[in-house]
Amino acid sequence: MSKIGDLLEQRFPGPPLTTHYDDLLSEYQRSGLAPPNMVPQVSSGDDGSLWAHIWEAMLYRYLTNLGFVFRRDRVKKSGQDDPTSA
Repeated sequence: MSKIGDLLEQRFPGPPLTTHYDDLLSEYQRSGLAPPNMVPQVSSGDDGSLWAHIWEAMLYRYLTNLGFVFRRDRVKKSGQDDPTSA
């Protein structure tokens, strides 16, 4: 399990949800499009941050499954990605 999975296990005891959200968020993080502070925000205990990142990861997966290809050449210096980089 990833670091994200370990953090989620504390919030959602039980494999089905933890595994699903871990896979979803880890895929989003590996894409390079997730904000650089995603893991600290997910682990902060703030439900709003957690669900915002889950929503972004769901949207990323949905658009990827539709065939969209995201461009990594438009990353801002802060490391935060521009939503128009799709």
